[in-house]
Amino acid sequence: MRGRRKKSSKSGSKYKDSKGSRSHRSFLFRLWTYITFNLGRLRLRKDDFIFRIRGLWARRKLLGEFIELKVRGWFYKR
Repeated sequence: MRGRRKKSSKSGSKYKDSKGSRSHRSFLFRLWTYITFNLGRLRLRKDDFIFRIRGLWARRKLLGEFIELKVRGWFYKR
């Protein structure tokens, strides 16, 4: 996520007149992600949290089957 943001220095020219707001926005974004991550970790069990962030390809490939079994069991339990 962090590496994808700094793709090229050209994209920075868009915010040349509002550099301060850009840094402020990134700070707010970081804070928001940190808060939501911690809240999610508190609220959910680890398996459910991993399922939430299944967009991360490597983790999904490693735990795909495991998550599938977990989710299936969760659905049957309901």
